[in-house]
Amino acid sequence: MLKKLLACFVLLAINGYSQEAVDSQCTGEVDHFARVQPSIEAKAGYFFFAASPMTDIYNQGGLDVQLAVAYPIWRGLQIYGSVEYLQKSGHSQPIGEATSIWQIPVNIGLKPVFTICEGAMWYFTLGPRYFYVNQNNSSNFVPKNVGKSGCGLFVNTGFNFILWKHCLIDFFGEYSYAKVQFQTSMSNVYTQETQLSGFTFGGGLGYAF
Repeated sequence: MLKKLLACFVLLAINGYSQEAVDSQCTGEVDHFARVQPSIEAKAGYFFFAASPMTDIYNQGGLDVQLAVAYPIWRGLQIYGSVEYLQKSGHSQPIGEATSIWQIPVNIGLKPVFTICEGAMWYFTLGPRYFYVNQNNSSNFVPKNVGKSGCGLFVNTGFNFILWKHCLIDFFGEYSYAKVQFQTSMSNVYTQETQLSGFTFGGGLGYAF
């Protein structure tokens, strides 16, 4: 619960960034829904699960790296796509044997961009998410290696800044929703639907064309 509250607080803090502080550096009229440049960027963040039992098994955050592209389709609206890789290590419950999980999600969505002033933009992205997830366990009582693909949703928000020529800096928060049910051929082992939803907070560096 504490992690959920912290995540919500950070997302609100990102959305509540002082527009007046940025506008104080801008002069003249601004078209807030002006067409923005296509971009490509590499992003990295800190990922943590949002629901039990994954929060108990993987109680530390993990690395999330992404390659993302965005292309304008109408005024301040872009189509967005990204490929991610995230990995976490933990300990199974209740015996504490080592386990690890990695995931490769592919996201595609719509990204409205609001121009605060020249070189500073706020954005919001929403769309479907296809993923493959793999879990490796050291315990002899559960499958050693299981994998599963599925579909979910993602939403993110943040700020883009064009600091020098075409150099793009990104600060973002993201929430992803996904569920899977791993299959196993082991007898006397019951599998149930697993909640893989989680939060990622991080930054990125890219190129705006």
